[in-house]
Parts: sequence; C-alpha cells; structure tokens
Amino acid sequence: MAVLALAYAGLLAVLKWQAFRGQPLIHPDALTLAALGGLLAATALAVRSVRSRAEAGQQAGPA
Repeated sequence: MAVLALAYAGLLAVLKWQAFRGQPLIHPDALTLAALGGLLAATALAVRSVRSRAEAGQQAGPA
C-alpha cells in the first residue's frame, strides 16, 4: 500500500511540474513522458521488491 501511495504522490508531482512548465495535460512533451516512464519503472521495481520479500517470508514459514 505504501508503494502505491508513493507512486500516486509521484504522479501528482509530475503533473504539477508539467503544469508549472505550461505543458498541456493531454499533449506532454518528451521530458514529461520520460519522467512518467521513470516513475512507472520505479513503481514496478518497488512492487516487484515488495512481492519478492513477501514470498520469501511465506516460504520461510513460522519460526
């Protein structure tokens, strides 16, 4: 849940940055698209990391 909350906050930050730069919402420039791609990649890596930790914890079983 924390990863998704941070991803949402990141999306809002990118959209705010886009607005301050005067870019239209539905026609972002290459720099904005690159920032969104980086945010998407970071979110995917974080979700993957959380999932792998959860699976490792389940495989270890109770102590």
